[in-house]
Parts: sequence; C-alpha cells; structure tokens
Amino acid sequence: MWRDIFPTWGSGDVEPEIAEACLKTMAEVLASPTELCQLSALHGLNHWGRPGRHGADVERTIDAFLETSDGLTPRIREYAALARRGLAL
Repeated sequence: MWRDIFPTWGSGDVEPEIAEACLKTMAEVLASPTELCQLSALHGLNHWGRPGRHGADVERTIDAFLETSDGLTPRIREYAALARRGLAL
C-alpha cells in the first residue's frame, strides 16, 4: 500500500503542516463510500496513531467516521477499532 512506502508514518520529525495535510487527506479518503479506500485510510491512520505520534487526532478521526457513516461492514468496524489503537496489521 502507498501508506507503507510513504516516507513518514507521522513520527515526531514531521513538520506540523505536513502532518496536518496527511491526516486531513486520510480523513477525506476515509469518507469515501468504497470499502477498499476506507481500509487504506484506516491502515494509514493506524500507522499515525501508534504511541508517540498523533493518537488523539487518529482517535477523533476514526470515531467521527464510525459515528457518521451508515452501512459499514463488520470488517470495516473491526479494522477501525484496531486502527484506532494502532493495532491493525
């Protein structure tokens, strides 16, 4: 996945403007009705939400997605729960 080869996973050395743009982009992709796009965004958020990174932003983004999206499959809900904690593979 693109998110695995992107040169940053939200570590502390990312400039705030770049971090904000990356998180915003993942949130926008997450809003797509396509499950594969949702999985991709959740996968990226998973990397960014790992301890010491952008956990609170990731949690808010995933929580909002789960609260406002209708018809999510169990697969997406389960993956989102793991990604929210940085535990998705």
